[in-house]
Amino acid sequence: MDSDTRINEAFERYYKVLFNFCLTKLEGDEQAAMDAIDTVFMIAKSKADNLNGIKDIKQWLFSTARNTVMNIRRVQGRYHRRFIPFDPGSFNTD
Repeated sequence: MDSDTRINEAFERYYKVLFNFCLTKLEGDEQAAMDAIDTVFMIAKSKADNLNGIKDIKQWLFSTARNTVMNIRRVQGRYHRRFIPFDPGSFNTD
């Protein structure tokens, strides 16, 4: 089986479970979970030639999804720390 076929079959087989994994880790953020899945399969496509040596594609996909989610959360954390809304009423001027 060629690597593109293997990736396409893995996508069809594991999409829902990978999406739910990402959705849970991203605390219900559906758009971020979809972005994570897109990234996982783009990485898989870009490394298609190297995936032939991988025996357990499911494990590889979940590891890649975990790393992708960690990267997304890291970026989200930076964004939230950088853009904290200023509330002048939160300071006591007495």
